[in-house]
Amino acid sequence: MYRYLQFNVGGEKFACDMREVREIIHPPRLIRPAGSPAILDGFADIGGNLVAILRLDRLLEVDYRTPLLYRHILCLKDGLAHIGLLTDRAERMLVVSDADRRPVSGEPSFGAGIAGALETPEGLVHEISLARILSQAERQFVADLVEAEERRRELFQESA
Repeated sequence: MYRYLQFNVGGEKFACDMREVREIIHPPRLIRPAGSPAILDGFADIGGNLVAILRLDRLLEVDYRTPLLYRHILCLKDGLAHIGLLTDRAERMLVVSDADRRPVSGEPSFGAGIAGALETPEGLVHEISLARILSQAERQFVADLVEAEERRRELFQESA
C-alpha cells in the first residue's frame, strides 16, 4: 500500500507520495522581488528558512481557480527543502494498492513530473513526482534565486 497526498490545481486532481512533503501550510506573507520569473510566487520565511514558493499551476500549465485565502503550500523535503509549491488546495490522504497504480505510457501530460495515474473510487488522479517536477537546471536556478534573495536580505539588514 502507498500513501499519497491528493491536491487540486486548476480543477485537476493530483497526488504525490506523502514522503516528498514535509508540511502543508496556508500561504504566509510573501515577498516577490521585481523581475522575478512567472513561476515564482515569492519568498517566505518558513520556520526560519527562506523558501521559494513556486506556482504549481504555471509549472503544470493549468489555470488556478481558488482564491489565495483557500490555497495551500506543499513544503518539500530533503534536497528540495528550499521549495514550496502553491496548490489550489490540499484535499486528503489516499491509500492506494499497487493494483490501482497506472504508470505513464508514452508522452506524459502536464510536464515531466507526471509518474502515472491512481485509480480511486472518485476516478483517476494524476500521480505526480515532486522530485521530477523540476529539471536539475531548474532546481539550480531556484537555489540561485533563494541565495540571491538571502544576500539581498542581508544587505538590507546591514543598511538598516
